[in-house]
Amino acid sequence: MCRKALRLFHDLLSPQLWSDLDVDLFPRMTEQVLASDKTGKGDDKTATGIINTLQIVRVIVDMKSDDWIISQLPLLRKLLEKVIRFENPEVQDCLHTSDEELDGNRKIKPLLMRIIETLPKETKEEDDMDIDTPATEFIAFLSSVAVESIENVIKALQGANPPVTTGDLIPCINIFWTLAHSRPRDIDQNIPHLLRALQLKLAKDQTAPQAAISGQAALHQGMKPGDIPSGGLEPREMEVSTQLTLKTIEIISMRMASLQESRRPFLSVLAILVERSQNTKLCEKILSMVEHWVFESNETWPTLKEKTAVLHKMLLFEARKDKTLLQKFLDLVIRIYEHAQITRTELTVRLEHAFLVGTRTQDVEMRNRFMGIFNRNLKRSVGNRMLYVLTEQNWDTLAESFWLCQAIELIFGAAEISTLAQLHPDDFKMMPPMQVYGASRNDVRKDDLMLEERYEEFIASYRRFQASIGEVRVCDIIEPLCHLQHTEPEPNVAYQVWVALFPLCWSLMTRDDRNELEKGLVTLLTKDYHQRQVDNRPNVVQALLDGNVRTKPRCRVPPHVMKFLSRTYDAWYTAAVSLEEAAITPQIDTPSVRESNLDALIEVYAGLQEDDFFYGTWRRRCKFVETNAALSYEQNGMWDKAQSLYEAAQIKARTGAIPFSQGEYMLWEDHWVLCAQKLQQWDILSEFAKHENFNDLILESSWRSLDMWHGQENLDQLSSIIKAVSDAPTPRRTFFQAFMSLLKFHDKAETNQDFSRVCDESIQLSIRKWHQLPRRITNAHIPILQNFQQLVELHDANVICASLGQTNQANLDGKSQELKLLLGTWRDRLPNVWDDINAWQDLVNWRQHIFQLINRTYLGLLPSTQGTAPGNSYAYRGYHETAWIINRFAHVARKHQLPDVCISQLSRIYTLPNIEIQEAFLKLREQAKCHYQNRSELSSGLDVINNTNLNYFGQQQKAEFFTLKGMFLAKLEHKNEANDAFGTALYYDIRLPKAWAEWGFYNDQMFKHEPQNMEHASAAVSCYLEAAGLYKSAKSRKYLSRILWLLSVDNAENRISQAFEEFKGETPVWYWITFIPQLLTSLSHREAKLSLTVLVKIAKLYPQSLYFLLRTNREDMLAIKKQQDQKQERLNRQKQQSPNVKQNSPDNRQATPNSQLNISSRPGTANGDNIPNGQPNGQPNGQPKGQPNGTENAVKPEANGESQVAEAPKKPWEYSEEIMSILKTTFPLLALSMETMVDQIQKHFKSPPDEDAYRLIVALLNDGLSYINRTPSAYAQDYKLPQATEANIRKFAETILPPHIRSSFEEDFVAKKPTMFEYIHKLRKWRDKFEEKLDRRVQHQNLETFSPHLSEFRFQKFDEVEVPGQYLQHRDKNTDFIRIERFLPNVDLVRTVGVSHRRIHIRGHDGSIHPFAIQHPAARHSRREERILQLFRIFNGTLDKRKESRRRNLNFNLPLVIPLAPAIRLVQDDSSYISLQGVYEDHCRRNGAVKDEPILFTMDKLRSFSELRDVSSPIPVHSLCRADTFWKKKDLDLPNLRMEIFTAIQNRWVASTITLNYFQQTYPSFSDFWLFRRQFSYQLAALTFMTYIMQMNCRYPHKLSISRSTGKVWGSELIPAIKTQRPEFHNPEPVPFRLTPNLQTLMGPLATEGVFAASLMAIARCLTEPSSGEQELEQQLSIFVRDEMIFWNTQQHKAPVTEQQLRELVGKNCGIVVNRAVVLARPPEAGNLPANQTAIDDIARATNPKELAHCDTLWMAYL
Repeated sequence: MCRKALRLFHDLLSPQLWSDLDVDLFPRMTEQVLASDKTGKGDDKTATGIINTLQIVRVIVDMKSDDWIISQLPLLRKLLEKVIRFENPEVQDCLHTSDEELDGNRKIKPLLMRIIETLPKETKEEDDMDIDTPATEFIAFLSSVAVESIENVIKALQGANPPVTTGDLIPCINIFWTLAHSRPRDIDQNIPHLLRALQLKLAKDQTAPQAAISGQAALHQGMKPGDIPSGGLEPREMEVSTQLTLKTIEIISMRMASLQESRRPFLSVLAILVERSQNTKLCEKILSMVEHWVFESNETWPTLKEKTAVLHKMLLFEARKDKTLLQKFLDLVIRIYEHAQITRTELTVRLEHAFLVGTRTQDVEMRNRFMGIFNRNLKRSVGNRMLYVLTEQNWDTLAESFWLCQAIELIFGAAEISTLAQLHPDDFKMMPPMQVYGASRNDVRKDDLMLEERYEEFIASYRRFQASIGEVRVCDIIEPLCHLQHTEPEPNVAYQVWVALFPLCWSLMTRDDRNELEKGLVTLLTKDYHQRQVDNRPNVVQALLDGNVRTKPRCRVPPHVMKFLSRTYDAWYTAAVSLEEAAITPQIDTPSVRESNLDALIEVYAGLQEDDFFYGTWRRRCKFVETNAALSYEQNGMWDKAQSLYEAAQIKARTGAIPFSQGEYMLWEDHWVLCAQKLQQWDILSEFAKHENFNDLILESSWRSLDMWHGQENLDQLSSIIKAVSDAPTPRRTFFQAFMSLLKFHDKAETNQDFSRVCDESIQLSIRKWHQLPRRITNAHIPILQNFQQLVELHDANVICASLGQTNQANLDGKSQELKLLLGTWRDRLPNVWDDINAWQDLVNWRQHIFQLINRTYLGLLPSTQGTAPGNSYAYRGYHETAWIINRFAHVARKHQLPDVCISQLSRIYTLPNIEIQEAFLKLREQAKCHYQNRSELSSGLDVINNTNLNYFGQQQKAEFFTLKGMFLAKLEHKNEANDAFGTALYYDIRLPKAWAEWGFYNDQMFKHEPQNMEHASAAVSCYLEAAGLYKSAKSRKYLSRILWLLSVDNAENRISQAFEEFKGETPVWYWITFIPQLLTSLSHREAKLSLTVLVKIAKLYPQSLYFLLRTNREDMLAIKKQQDQKQERLNRQKQQSPNVKQNSPDNRQATPNSQLNISSRPGTANGDNIPNGQPNGQPNGQPKGQPNGTENAVKPEANGESQVAEAPKKPWEYSEEIMSILKTTFPLLALSMETMVDQIQKHFKSPPDEDAYRLIVALLNDGLSYINRTPSAYAQDYKLPQATEANIRKFAETILPPHIRSSFEEDFVAKKPTMFEYIHKLRKWRDKFEEKLDRRVQHQNLETFSPHLSEFRFQKFDEVEVPGQYLQHRDKNTDFIRIERFLPNVDLVRTVGVSHRRIHIRGHDGSIHPFAIQHPAARHSRREERILQLFRIFNGTLDKRKESRRRNLNFNLPLVIPLAPAIRLVQDDSSYISLQGVYEDHCRRNGAVKDEPILFTMDKLRSFSELRDVSSPIPVHSLCRADTFWKKKDLDLPNLRMEIFTAIQNRWVASTITLNYFQQTYPSFSDFWLFRRQFSYQLAALTFMTYIMQMNCRYPHKLSISRSTGKVWGSELIPAIKTQRPEFHNPEPVPFRLTPNLQTLMGPLATEGVFAASLMAIARCLTEPSSGEQELEQQLSIFVRDEMIFWNTQQHKAPVTEQQLRELVGKNCGIVVNRAVVLARPPEAGNLPANQTAIDDIARATNPKELAHCDTLWMAYL
């Protein structure tokens, strides 16, 4: 209303209305409000009146003439004299400012401004005469008021007067501001006062931390509207302060030329405000002021340097959330560079940093303007731009960001962006539509078509559109790519572009430019400003190194630089690959460069803690044989032998007999210390550290001595050592600082805050160390994790110390109970058994330090007379925990094969004043077990047990002691005493499974030495049954395996079976699941009834574990039954035709299952033969007994010599039917669901005729090639096919081949009867046609097209069905098994080498996806292969418990295989696997090569040699010509010929880098590739171990599959090779296993030496150690080797073997397998040979080119 009144008043006074009315200032009213005594009250009511009155006066004065105003000056001064001193900002606004919006868009000038404007300008004469006029008096009045006010403020700011508020400055600054706009010269003398006010008050208010909190921001900070921030201003007061600051800056900037010495302080204040103030208005004001100085000001002040200083501070705008200021600042910068005159001044040079900041702005238009200027000022050549970007340009300004984005855009500027882009020849291209529909172009009917009028127009527009999108120019790719680089929060696009771009640019540069760039790149990489990106992932250094390593020829970076950058900027794997390549194929092969490369590479491996690569590199590098041997022993954890070899090497080196490098000598010293640490020789290390003054080692040695950390003198000494090593902090050093702080806190010398501060520093340092390591978890992360655990326990120790500080004699019991809970969690928080022994030892020592604090506190509170009272055991809590942790550590040391460490640790327990009886028992047990592992210490271990007073121990503990005693006596071959000891043990505790197990093992070994004594075997079975039932854990499995074996060698009296039948204990049904295949096989043996009992229990409890295997077995049995019925029918007919045939003649005997397995459930093989004896898929259902089950004579002799008719046993198929009926009766809905699922798979997923034809054509081709390999002369133009081959062809054409191609096939193979040469080439042609056809088909089909039932399985099933294969995994329960939720709708059609199958995907109820390949038909000997997988799955359980295998993550990769029927099975499969043959064929496809060329070349040369050697045969002229061109000499023998062929194939067709190149393309990232190669090396070692010890041959390339996602390796058709003449495992191949050149190159020499060879020995040691490991390995093998022997016997049509013969055969072959493993595991007797010398020798044989050249042609030894 007041505003409306003012606007109305102004309008009335206008000339149009009251121009003739004389209106004065209403002195009576105005004086009363503005000049009376009430005016100075300052309350709100008075202020409102003053504001309204001043507005009236302002309107009147604005409408009056100048003369009238001058005449009224005395009155105006009187009215304003008090008001002008008001600190109310609204009152001051009425005097000095105007607002058109508030004034209703009327231009009403401010009151004082209007008055001053009317005053006449002061002339020089008046100034000289000092004449007082009303004008001068008024101006003097204003100045005096302002000066008086500001001087008071300055005095208050400089003195100790009451604090100055912002309101104190309001009058004076407003007066100066008004004067500056009207009479600027009048304020010059007051500029210093204003500058002081700006410096001391206003600028400080704007730069205070709380200055940013205003308005809503204050509310967001949790403050109420009326609250004032601590140390800050209210939002309203801050707003006033901002206005005053803006006016002050404006006043001073207007007088810039006259500032003189005050100019620099003023500019400093501006810079401070820009840097620290968060006020946008203020910063915009300064920015506009600087813009005015740059573009509009013609004055010499401020100088260029001063302008630049303020502008540089504006770079800080980039860090603010609000980007408005940054955009305005960058707009100013870009206009400076675009200005035609200014751009040539020094200002642009000084603004280079701001210009670079502009190149990374998110405003695309702005960034393009900056980059456009940058591009225009560079030359167009790639070399010049690369040199400029990487050597000349300083990127310090952009060091926090990924400045390669700008570098890439500059390099792209060298491209001709207007040219058309073209695809690379290797890129995928779509087929043009005209090629697809081109056949219709010549269709005559097209002329008769009636087209619409707009059709041609539409087609024309479509063609124009196609042409427009088809013309892709370089700019269409580069420009969006440049923009994309700046869009992501992580610069992944820019990283990938640089990595791809740098090698291309490098290849285009001249040699001189490359040399210059190499030097500049090293300089760039070592710049300090890269440290600002050290925490970024990815960072510029990573990208530079990644691109650098990919260059060809290599761009050299010094190894020490590469090592430093890798450790600092997380470029570990990039550096590892680069340094490995430099070490293997050096560019400069001089000793100094080679040693420098190896030093850097070894340090990278050490930083990653890749120990195997570290040892492999050193072993290839070292000069001393002792060094090589010591490293190999150290690599395998044999620290004592390694230490002695290091000592021997140093002794030899000191004699000067052999030169050595400094690095090797340092290795001896460092690793001697490491061995001493592992062996816990800390006393020796302490002396060594003091002698060599190694502070870190002194500290570590002191840490192991508890007494060293007690007493003030010792603590002071340790504190000085800690300070000495604290200059370069590490997590370990800061841990010692934290522990020292903890001790001081315990002694009340420091506060809890001091301890927390040191702990926080240690945590931050550990986190930083973690961040510097690769993202994927490596071995190097483990020590940091362990350090984190110690830091957690440090906080726990802080709680313990606080509790100890509050403990007194009265509350000792309660406090002890509190600590018991905390220490109980410590017992659960332990490292893994396979973790480093030093980590264990460090944890033990740390806890002992804390336990010592507890002991000192608690024992000091006990009365001396009651110190040993039994009721005070809680006071000995520390000693009890000490004994427990020592026992645990001793157990781990024994598992690590460190007996001396174990014994020395256990000896410390008896030094404790009070321990629990359980700990004493554990101490004695560990000590005895430690002696038991060493045969030379058996007597000592027995003495330990005999000298133990058992009266202190419980029944179970006594039983364990007697069990140990029995084990010692049995090993010492004191048979009777051992037997008595085991009996005594069970007398004390009959439910001790360990006693039963060891007694069973004892009887088992006795039976091995006395094969005729069945009492031992029956006793062993009884004991094993008891042990398995009592354990009810994974330990039960090995005993069940032995039970099956012993049952299979039972005699006619069935003594062993009786022991099984008489067992009344609990049957571990769950663990019998593992041996379901053996139980089903046993249904055909003497122990059928016993197996039936177990299988029925499994069927009732775990039906899904049994169903698939039982179903397959039942179909096998039905096939056998059918065969026997047919044979019996033939015999009956023969009897009718020949009635005189003797009834008891051999030909007339009833057929046994063993002799009648002649039915095959699949088509014949490529040779036209069925599986020998009709054994379905190699299933050993033959009976090894003299009187097989089901065929025993019905007459059985009695003890008195009489005979009686015995009940005929059931046939095997009857047992199968019985079990199946029980299962279906018990679980009808489940059985129906599973049967329906299998039936659908069996019916609808059989390979179609095309795939069957392809499979059998490949089989025929391989069969022909094998024949030629055996008979090279057969590969001739005139050599006829063997009759068997012709028969196979005819059979194949009649039965398998699809009808639509049968005629063509018969024309090629049947009608013309080709020669062997033509046969091979025609089969190749047919194979290629089938492969092309299968590859062109759609690779995915809907499941519904195969089986609608399976696609709706979730609705069709009647019960929950589990995902197949889970029971094959050795789990302890099935409650968490995954159930089938549905079958995914897509089915993959997969073609591999020589075979095709379908892949289905099952989704579990937890969302997991399970892919399975349906093999239909399955491989020939699939049951045998499944048994081998079963065996090594058991071995995986052993590897999981051993230290050497767990730390390497070594295991056998065994896919789940589930047989559904004799010829159908599911195999766990996924699309990431590719076979070695598949890699080779991919290479051939990419390079347009013929994949059979090496094989054809080999056959041709061998045939020519055979013809030349055979003098009697005529030699065709063309053969001689070909041979002469190939052979270098006339008298070439066969070995040399094969070697020549091998070398020629490698040179011409199959390079050793094919596989390496394939996987390098698969893994473009160095980290991915390096980790893949490491995993592949471990996995290949595991597969090699399997094939080596089991004598597996025919390891063709297509049988080796590699996962492209995990690096795991899987071998198919893993079947032992058995001699044809006798049942004995034997691999006839010239090499022990497959390690061909491509596999060697893929691993690399370092991995081959360090990973592959060491892993072979590690697996062998894990399976054969400790001392009883060989016997355990043999026991696990027995049941599986038995099946192999039965299979051989059946295959060779031999008579059934007796129990004794079977035992001998199994024992002999188990010995072959075990001996191979033992030879790999045992180190050589010669002391200076490597520990894994046997593995090295085998690798040498496997990689010997002469041996590889003699391998089978299909073996493809060059691949």
